[in-house]
Amino acid sequence: MDALEKELLLRDVERYGYHLAQPGTANPAQVLQRMVTSDDGRVLEGVPVVITNVLLSNKKFDLELVESSMPSALQKRFRILAAVTYLFLFWVPDSEAARKLLHEYLKKREPALIENVTDKLRNQHKVQVGASIVLHEERLEKTYKNYVVEQFMETKASFTKKLEDQRSTMFNGAASELFTAKQRELMLKVLNHEALTKTEREYYSRVVKPRLKALRNPDLQTMAATLLGF
Repeated sequence: MDALEKELLLRDVERYGYHLAQPGTANPAQVLQRMVTSDDGRVLEGVPVVITNVLLSNKKFDLELVESSMPSALQKRFRILAAVTYLFLFWVPDSEAARKLLHEYLKKREPALIENVTDKLRNQHKVQVGASIVLHEERLEKTYKNYVVEQFMETKASFTKKLEDQRSTMFNGAASELFTAKQRELMLKVLNHEALTKTEREYYSRVVKPRLKALRNPDLQTMAATLLGF
């Protein structure tokens, strides 16, 4: 692979979660074919990253078709890296469908490969993917965790925060329909176990608490749901 071809490959790899360069435009099958053709260890270490991102977004991705598009001498390399991906996917939540697809593909193409790769990583801490190309477990794991596991957790955390923000906004909007700003402030003080003045305690017991009790009435909740069409 000459320098230009390598640069173009690195640009395309970016689209599928392996950030070595700027994004390109190739489809995932072409990207994987070119990655597996490379003898650059850094590129090959990223194959599990790309396979993972592709499978998580495309549950019908045809792994056999990708393999068949490669030179016969490199098809074994692809299967080994697919087996590595299968093992690493156990770190990724909600990846059952992707693992199942990989498992079915590998069992059909080379039934003992998952066990063989597991053994190589566990006992030798490396896998050989060519006559003189060895990928070490530590680097494979580090690359995968950096570009998949950590990115996934960051995305999940961001999504969770977004949901919490939306929930908070909806709650505040609903609370403002039923309680004044002063009443909401008083409820927060009670929730946070803050000290109340005598006047605040009396007002809370006389005005706020009865309203909160009314909100818990099941018949009132049922009527509200009926009237609102839920």
